[in-house]
Amino acid sequence: HTLRAYRTELRRLVAWCEAQQFGPLSDLTRHDLLAYRQALRKPAYDAVDDNNNNRAVAEATQARALAVVASLFRYWTETGYLIVNPAARLAHELRTATDAAERVACRL
Repeated sequence: HTLRAYRTELRRLVAWCEAQQFGPLSDLTRHDLLAYRQALRKPAYDAVDDNNNNRAVAEATQARALAVVASLFRYWTETGYLIVNPAARLAHELRTATDAAERVACRL
């Protein structure tokens, strides 16, 4: 299932990049990846899933998508393909924001 999940999430990222008219994945910047994270949360007109549905994906799916992206960029950095990892802490930041939102909701 892990391979299928990676394939699904990488296809989602590629579809989004194509909709944004971005070049190769290795050229994505931190800013681009933050925009992708936002597109997963609140899509506009751009593609964020294989079915071209413009709706937010579940939090678990967002976390999985960002973990896959982070894993890919970590691998590229560790092997020397990239010098800097623009996806560093990307998935962690989602968890931190989600945890904070849950704490606020519990207080209400």
